[in-house]
Amino acid sequence: MNPPIGQEPGQRILLSSVTIDLAAYRVVRGRRAAGLTAAEVDLLTVLAANPGRLVRYEELAGALHPGASVACGRARIKFTVGQLRKKLGRARGCLQTIFGRGLMLYLDVRGRKGGEAAR
Repeated sequence: MNPPIGQEPGQRILLSSVTIDLAAYRVVRGRRAAGLTAAEVDLLTVLAANPGRLVRYEELAGALHPGASVACGRARIKFTVGQLRKKLGRARGCLQTIFGRGLMLYLDVRGRKGGEAAR
């Protein structure tokens, strides 16, 4: 997947103890690779391109699962979000589900108890 529109190819995005390296297409937790799947990196990258903004399930499904029905895309996204939260550790609080609408990524999670998102 190419870097999202508005993201510089060499840009790194920090989420608590997690670094998203767009150029290398990888996610590092602390000093170790987070072991994310391609689907998890893709989802996190799309959300990181839109920090603090609600990204609707329809948008995510179109970007991540082109050709799939919205319902199928939404189910895949929800599964991927669950797996991603497990792997993000303390930074999982930056990934917010807006019930029935979509997802939002908060970048300002440093120093918050349990990775709780700043609002």
